[in-house]
Amino acid sequence: MKLILGLDLGNQNFRLVLGTITKSGKPKILAALERSSAGLSKGSVVDFEDLTQALKETFWELKNIFKHSPKNVVINVSGPHSAIKTGRGVIAISRADGEISENDINQAIQKSQEINLTANKTILHTIPREFTVDDLTGIKDPIGMHGIKLEVDSLIVEGFLPNIKTIRKCFNEINRRISELVFTPLAASRSSISKKQEDVGTAIVDLGAEITSLAVFEDGKILTAAVFPWGANHITHDIAICLKTSLDTAEKVKLAYGSAIPFDVSRRDTIDLSKISKEFTHEISRRYLAEIIEARLEEIFDFLNEELKKINRQGKLPGGVVLTGGGAKLPQIVDFVKNHLRLPARIGHPVNLDAEDTKEELLELIDDPAFAVATGLFLVGLDSLGSEKITLSSPFLSKLKKIAKIFLP
Repeated sequence: MKLILGLDLGNQNFRLVLGTITKSGKPKILAALERSSAGLSKGSVVDFEDLTQALKETFWELKNIFKHSPKNVVINVSGPHSAIKTGRGVIAISRADGEISENDINQAIQKSQEINLTANKTILHTIPREFTVDDLTGIKDPIGMHGIKLEVDSLIVEGFLPNIKTIRKCFNEINRRISELVFTPLAASRSSISKKQEDVGTAIVDLGAEITSLAVFEDGKILTAAVFPWGANHITHDIAICLKTSLDTAEKVKLAYGSAIPFDVSRRDTIDLSKISKEFTHEISRRYLAEIIEARLEEIFDFLNEELKKINRQGKLPGGVVLTGGGAKLPQIVDFVKNHLRLPARIGHPVNLDAEDTKEELLELIDDPAFAVATGLFLVGLDSLGSEKITLSSPFLSKLKKIAKIFLP
């Protein structure tokens, strides 16, 4: 039995999804796990020993649950140190009859990688967005077509090489091997955006603890991606400062009584903080709490809106916004996003996971926006098996692997 493990390296929590593929070609989830992480901040390793120990304990916990712990792992990479660039590759078609082969496509993609890399960066993904054959533009898959010249417009995702090397070293220390590195919003999209949504135009926003990441799709291709160094923990920090309380208490207040829409909260509504922590003996206005939350959300989504402006998609995505990550659990955040971005919005769920022979409690556990990245990483691992028996819904990232190799460091 071939085991596939997707591990979301969150700054606050690790989340993993372990599974395999059934004889009928569908995914089967065998285990799912969430536990506190350590040694990471904003996607970067800040304490090698802490991260290594946290990973070791996570794999021990997995082994206790499932009795097995695979050696190969698919993980995510993100952080403000990531960079997004565009590249263009042009080649002459190699065959005498002018028919375009997969080899021609790969050569064009490699040509598009010939860009000026930022210092200490490495290419994570080279994603073909559009092909041109001679003067015919807008081609998604040119295999089998005829021409003289082939061009490709690619989106190139760069990762911070020293950080990636350190993460690999952490896994080597616990006798594990990273089989694939996937940019976080691409992993989230693999599980939570359907092919139809990719075609009509959809943005996926992953609200992590310390990082918010964005990817925008249209016509089955990725238009842009970005990472911002703010996340759900910054809301918690704001609450802790304003209420003069601990971060643990602030997090409980946020989830139990918070709202992203102050206007919907009555000025007369109060929160008895003594019910949450003995350090309090007073009440606060629930609207005041909502105003704290709204202020930070506006800052985060203003940056997202600026990214949409750059590609002329501000308020112009019929598929709207899909929200994933632990921050997507914030009460009324969907309504906030609809109002602030003037777009449809929904919470992300694993719409591309057509699992069978899986325990109901596991399906309920991963049917959660916080598990979107881990589930997407698992699906990416299944895509990489290259089996023709796989009958998964096959949107952007899985389709990409049929066209060309995703280049990894």
